[in-house]
Amino acid sequence: MNDPARLATRRQRVKDLLATHELSALIVTNPANVTYLTGFTGSNGQVVLTTDGPDQLLTDRRYEGRITQEDNLAVVFAPLSSHVKDLHGTVGLEAAHVSWALQRQLAKDATQKGVTLHPTDGIVEQFRQYKDPYEQAQLVEACAITIAALEELFTRTKLAGMTERAIADQLSETFRRLGADGDAFAPIVASGINGAVAHHEPTDRVITVGDLVTIDCGARVNGYHADCTRTVAVGREPAGELPGVYALVKDAQQAATSALTDGVIAHDVDAAARDLIEQGGYGPSFVHGTGHGVGLEIHEAPLIGPSATARLYKTVSCTSEPGIYLPGVGGVRIEDTVIVTAHGAPQILTDLTRDLVIV
Repeated sequence: MNDPARLATRRQRVKDLLATHELSALIVTNPANVTYLTGFTGSNGQVVLTTDGPDQLLTDRRYEGRITQEDNLAVVFAPLSSHVKDLHGTVGLEAAHVSWALQRQLAKDATQKGVTLHPTDGIVEQFRQYKDPYEQAQLVEACAITIAALEELFTRTKLAGMTERAIADQLSETFRRLGADGDAFAPIVASGINGAVAHHEPTDRVITVGDLVTIDCGARVNGYHADCTRTVAVGREPAGELPGVYALVKDAQQAATSALTDGVIAHDVDAAARDLIEQGGYGPSFVHGTGHGVGLEIHEAPLIGPSATARLYKTVSCTSEPGIYLPGVGGVRIEDTVIVTAHGAPQILTDLTRDLVIV
């Protein structure tokens, strides 16, 4: 992560945009953006980028000795509020990542110094969606660990008789044993009728033969997140309409993944999956978007949904994850993390079978 040349290049790209936004400086407070620009991963850090001065990382002395000053990156052990006096002109704030209290404090200090604060949205994030070779390697490793953990779970563990919570705990432990830093997010394990809840939190429900179990999980490696969902059958194929629902979701997920080509508009990817599900008669049961960007955050730009207008170009990393959720019956979701390529189909990082597996 801490390659000074790579980090300096990232900061310079952002600085080159400041004049376009009529800003003399940008105060970066989103922790993921701070990490992206400096490699710093502490709980208290802000970055100040200016058009005519050195880049600065502001933190406190708890991190003294943990971080080192790089060329064109000064480490300042001082609160952000005391630093506004050194700025001038119009200074951008990340609107989605500044508390009301901090904004009020900064505004007070800025007014005294003749500085104008201006809200910004997505200046750093627009660069983060494109993954450089280092970032792609971290995503590949995180996804490889995720798939290895799922394969181990499905081939070496008898799910019948286990609780949802026990499966989630086992996955988290396996991620760490296989070399991950930890979970990308708290694993979702939704069995039986709980599968109708897209973001179900694992409970002590005991899994029984005939259940469908949706498992949504991911490992985290060097700050980069994997995201993968598989729905499996326990002991035998489920009864009723669920096998047909599974087949429909599988086809929709394949259509969405195939649509992830260089330059595609995000809503067209969503439509590739949603149209099939609607034609199958389950449109109202597909309750979320088809995907989202993934990287230093588990959910980041670009979003892939019915009204999403972003274009997805090569090196964008995102998910493909349609689902159908039937209250009182159950649900199915299939999800992969992929990287859009320059030509043709995307690179699938979570390439585990999408057939209905009986475990």
